[in-house]
Amino acid sequence: MPTDLGRAMQRLTHRDIRTRRRAIRDLYEHDRPEALDGFVTLLDDDDPWFVAKAVEAHRKWAPLRGVEALEPMLNHTDVGVRQAGANLLDEFGVEAMDTAHRLLSDADATVQQHAARWLIKNGDEEARAALANHPNVVVRRALFMRTNLPTELLEIGLSDDHESVQRLALQGILRSGRPVNNDVIEPHLNTTSPTPELVWWVAQHHPSMLAPLLPLLTGRPRKALANLLRETVKSSEDLQVERWFEANGHDLVTKWVLHRGPEEDALRWSLISMESVPVIERSILLERLIGRANDPSVREHVKALLASDLHPLLRVACENLSTAALELDA
Repeated sequence: MPTDLGRAMQRLTHRDIRTRRRAIRDLYEHDRPEALDGFVTLLDDDDPWFVAKAVEAHRKWAPLRGVEALEPMLNHTDVGVRQAGANLLDEFGVEAMDTAHRLLSDADATVQQHAARWLIKNGDEEARAALANHPNVVVRRALFMRTNLPTELLEIGLSDDHESVQRLALQGILRSGRPVNNDVIEPHLNTTSPTPELVWWVAQHHPSMLAPLLPLLTGRPRKALANLLRETVKSSEDLQVERWFEANGHDLVTKWVLHRGPEEDALRWSLISMESVPVIERSILLERLIGRANDPSVREHVKALLASDLHPLLRVACENLSTAALELDA
């Protein structure tokens, strides 16, 4: 078998492409880690197919040979090969520590990012602190995307020159639920692109800032805030509804009420009656009551609404509730 393996490795450099392809197939059939040595030269091949096979061989056998087996890829002149090699760091444990630190100095940002992610996952606090001061913003962002970072490290991110890093650090602090001094957060209240967590923090601690800040939160971030409120707030008293009304956040209160039960009916009917709430949202509030159509309180409110001057969309929703209640009585 060793002789067969050696011959197959020698055929990898044969001039005939079919012979080289057969040699690759034979080596994969042998499935022996020492065959990896024969694939190193293929990393320099002009044919992308052979390069891809060499990368695949490193992915298959390098973890069995040790982190040193990645060196031909990590030192390669082709950036794509280096990126593929750096991506394989996840296959190794602490023995890759020195290699990951070295790759932080690679000329390619993607290689640096792979190394940073490995260090974030496997490194100690000292290694992560070093990443917080890395010159590449991609590396710093990768660090602050991680959850459960120490507050001291997150506060370093708040002082970063790049706004995206500041946002991630601020988000990490606010999501952690750990006590934080106002003077840490207040310098970021004048941002033009607040995070959902920041807006919720403002609503609790600086309600006077909510009105100018909330309109800046639109699209997906605003939906994220609605989800945050739904997951975090258990009662309208905790939500402090009036603060959101004053900041023109009726839509957020409406979305919160949609997921509450009869205990929030007073707020629900108040929203349904508010002209300042978009009619489509008021209609949805009514439609969600279909399962309670026969509830005496619901029937009473629906009857009163039908006797008033209603928007056509609201009238249809009320009529549907009234019909549902009659069917339940039958």
